[in-house]
Formats: sequence, structure tokens, C-alpha cells
Amino acid sequence: MKKICSSIFSLVFVMLIYGNTSFPSYAEIPFQEKWKTLAQNKQYLEAASELLYLMHSDDTRKKTVDFWNIGQMYAMANQYDKAIFYMKKSITDYSDKQWTWYCKGTIAFLENDKQKLALYATDLSEDHDDYYAPNVEILNMLLKNFGKPYEQAYTGKY
Repeated sequence: MKKICSSIFSLVFVMLIYGNTSFPSYAEIPFQEKWKTLAQNKQYLEAASELLYLMHSDDTRKKTVDFWNIGQMYAMANQYDKAIFYMKKSITDYSDKQWTWYCKGTIAFLENDKQKLALYATDLSEDHDDYYAPNVEILNMLLKNFGKPYEQAYTGKY
């Protein structure tokens, strides 16, 4: 589970930061992967819509991962209320503390609460597995770029 989530988050992070354009055409991508192409093309609302459709039409999908990705798409589109709604759904009773800190730190950024963001960034940076190292970097990037739109703060691109 952790490796799958990490792979998905890493792929989205790399796609957004480096603007990878070497992906196959939209028609060549398996049905469940179309949202990633939409996100890479900065069609964030369409990507969120695609994910919502997939989540509701396929009972085998990992809902907590979809909720997080839907939230990120809304955040990238500057629709923070929707982003927060879905991101909160990705935190469950069985979420580990490191994932919870990452989620709550990101949500604090979207809620414009620098103090909470700094707290969760510190918690995660002081106590994380290697698996969560990219998440430490992301929270630090959000803290460094606090006050900027999420997409800019998340990617560091202006």
C-alpha cells in the first residue's frame, strides 16, 4: 500500500515539476490513467472529474488515494474548499502518523495557516521513514512558498 501511494505521489510530483511531455497520447493510456495526462496538461478540474468517475464506478479502487489525488487536483485549480474536503477524506482511522502530518500540513497551507503548516513540517521532518522523505520536501516547499498559489508553492515554479 505504501509503495503504491508513494509511486502515485512521486509520479504526480515529477510530472508537475518537470512537465514531462513524453507520455503516450490520451487514447493510448489505459482508462484509469487518463486523469494523470489531464493533470500533466494542467486540466485539473477535468482530472478531478475523471477521478471522481473512476472512484464511483470501480469498487476495487483505493478510495483514500483517490480522495487525496482529487484534492490535489482541486488545489492545483485553486479551489481550496473542495481540495480540503477531499484531502480530509484521505485521512482515516488507520492512517499512520507520518501520512497524517503530511495531509494536515498540506491542508494547513490551503487554509492559510502557516503556524500549523510549520508544526506539521517539523513533526514530519524530525520523525519520518525514508518512504516519507519526498513528503518532507513538499511540506518544506509549501512553507518556503507560503502565500503563493498551491501549484506554484508545490512545484516551486512561478
